[in-house]
Amino acid sequence: MKLKDKVAIVTGGGSGHLPVFLGYVGKGLADGVAILLVTHDVELAAQIADRTVMMSQGEVIASGPTREVLDSTPNFSPQISRLLPGRGLLTAADALAYLMN
Repeated sequence: MKLKDKVAIVTGGGSGHLPVFLGYVGKGLADGVAILLVTHDVELAAQIADRTVMMSQGEVIASGPTREVLDSTPNFSPQISRLLPGRGLLTAADALAYLMN
């Protein structure tokens, strides 16, 4: 089945929906669909987003490549980034690769 839309807007959902969500993202990207994800889950954004727009009280406070945005906003950075500050690590996979070297 091919997705017909060129942009998919996805909101909410808890971590229990993650496997289903990631399946849709993979399918959408394979079909050339842009995915606009609205979430409070910075861990998820760090794993899958190419670009991030961070908002607070209706105002854009940061925008750009996900790694740059999340690494430069310590209050909103993923837990891995807070555990190992200053290393540019955003995801568990980043931390594992760092620790294996």
